[in-house]
Amino acid sequence: MNNKKPDIDEKGNIISFDHLLIRDKETDEVILNKRDNKGKKICLTK
Repeated sequence: MNNKKPDIDEKGNIISFDHLLIRDKETDEVILNKRDNKGKKICLTK
């Protein structure tokens, strides 16, 4: 596997290839960014 950096959308949010834990800038919650099997981004609060 190659080391790809995560994509950033136009709002500056991280779009992960698989899953990636990020911290929400405003609420300081840790959010799990995932894509479902159709490629749509889903965010789950961890």
